[in-house]
Amino acid sequence: MNIFKNNAAKNPAPIVGIIAEYNPLHNGHIYHIQQTKAALPGCKIIVTMSGNFVQRGDVAIINKFIRANHAILAGADIVVELPTYIALQPAQNFAHGALSLLNACNITHLSFGAENADLATLSSLAVQPAPPKNSARANNFPAFLAKSSAAPALFSPNNILAIEYLRAISDINPNITPLAIARTSSTHDSDYSAKAIRANLPDAATLSPNYVAADLLAPAAKINRLDNFADIIFYALNRLTLSQLRDISEVTEGLENRIKSALSHSTTLPDLISNIKSKRYTEAKIRRILLKATLGITKAYDHLAPTYARILAANKKSMSLLKPMQISTIIKPAEYLKSISAAASPNTTLTSFTIDTLATDIYNIPLGSPAGEDFTRKFTAQ
Repeated sequence: MNIFKNNAAKNPAPIVGIIAEYNPLHNGHIYHIQQTKAALPGCKIIVTMSGNFVQRGDVAIINKFIRANHAILAGADIVVELPTYIALQPAQNFAHGALSLLNACNITHLSFGAENADLATLSSLAVQPAPPKNSARANNFPAFLAKSSAAPALFSPNNILAIEYLRAISDINPNITPLAIARTSSTHDSDYSAKAIRANLPDAATLSPNYVAADLLAPAAKINRLDNFADIIFYALNRLTLSQLRDISEVTEGLENRIKSALSHSTTLPDLISNIKSKRYTEAKIRRILLKATLGITKAYDHLAPTYARILAANKKSMSLLKPMQISTIIKPAEYLKSISAAASPNTTLTSFTIDTLATDIYNIPLGSPAGEDFTRKFTAQ
């Protein structure tokens, strides 16, 4: 059963949302944008993209401003930063938060890639009940889905996200039309995957501009990796009390004790992750928790709806999409920070925006870049 209506004929100029990381942008992503435009001629594409930290519990290989510009060059019209507290959520909260943001940007369609792009199949899986929040099954949600299904092969990471996108559409705005684009061997296996590209950057002898943007292969490219943050993460964890650690997003069932124990006999970040990891908690979940502890992302942010749209990059011809948005748009962060700082307390918008700017500053430490890039980098539509 397909629980979603086909609304494509209602809007002659569709506004299509894409939820992405582009870490980094490669041929498969370009293919997805091209196929979206082929399916919906004349459409505008608004991408909400994770900033400098991504959903698998990792740092972006290259900073958010460069990746956003690559998306515009690949055919996107507007790139909106997905707030950090949403970008570092597990699949259910990630999908819901990202769709909430795009819905406020007035999208009519959501386009996503999936190994199985049959909407009827994905929709039938989307109506299955999710495990209770903070339960043992929820702690390893991919395994729960696979074990509870007659077709466990359907639950690849991209299919799981696709299912969560469909659930989010049903919950937030069923009038949004889903568009599933099949990931094929020509876009995922034959070309370099994002994981393989990250492993090889910036090796120009292995990669080429046929796979990624040429500026990522330049000697001056500022490539970043999670291992660069080991000292920062250890410092942050050692500063937190058990009570503070217990309040960090995704920390449940006494996991704060396991983290503190692991700190006492871990000397490297891989050691720390390995000493915390168990069958109940995936490595990606542990990495997310470590980053959220570093950034101060507590459980209070788990279901917080986004209240602003930070514009990272845009096509000049598409700037008109910003004015009708049903959410505050940010082009000049310093002015926005001043306006929200004057608001009455409690101010979750201020604290969530401050997390975004802190994330940028922390991301830049291993790169030797100065703090304040969110405020000093000038926005210019392309």
